[in-house]
Amino acid sequence: MPSLFDANVAGAGEQSLPAAAHWMEAVLSGPFATAVAVIAVALVGYGMLSGRVSAKRAFGVVLGCFILFGSASIGQRLTEAAGQLNGPAAPSVVFAQPDGSPQRNPRPTTANAFNPYPGNAPPR
Repeated sequence: MPSLFDANVAGAGEQSLPAAAHWMEAVLSGPFATAVAVIAVALVGYGMLSGRVSAKRAFGVVLGCFILFGSASIGQRLTEAAGQLNGPAAPSVVFAQPDGSPQRNPRPTTANAFNPYPGNAPPR
């Protein structure tokens, strides 16, 4: 039996994890979820009219419905924002040595510092 983590399941033509994610998205934002949300809002409204549900709880239910049905666009906006935050890399800082030659990102040195990797350090 193939694993869910296999790149391609024989005969499926599509990866199994993305297919499961699309199915879950369809369930959580399809007609079943819409019916559950309508029933939840109706029950909360009836509970508020009878004085059994506080406004804070009703607001939470309505906000949850907005988050549930807007999750695709919320995720897309967050992904776009993360891509903009990771934009182009900052240029490295160049410091001048006393003799005038450039040195990139100098390391602080101490007199008797222990260096476990002596061969990997650039020459000074």
